[in-house]
Amino acid sequence: MIMSIGLYYSVFSAFKGSGIKEVEYIKGYYACVAGLRYASVLLKDPNGIAFNGDNYTITGTEHGGDFFNDIQTAPAKLTVTITKITGGADAGKYDVSASYAY
Repeated sequence: MIMSIGLYYSVFSAFKGSGIKEVEYIKGYYACVAGLRYASVLLKDPNGIAFNGDNYTITGTEHGGDFFNDIQTAPAKLTVTITKITGGADAGKYDVSASYAY
């Protein structure tokens, strides 16, 4: 009986730990999607973005907003970068990337 209880709790804690990790993966996915959508809103007026060279990292406070607070994610966890494409066939377009630190 004691071994059964011990086995139950070890299996339960293993699944519980993986469940928490899975929640973090899902949160990261949706935070990245929200970041990409936020970047698309900013790119409706790209002249209003203060690029540093050809790159811009979203601060979340553009247009007086508080993006990271709105999606309940720390700025250190989510990074959204907009890059101007300056050469080739896609010159004048933008590349947007989002990454989430687990």
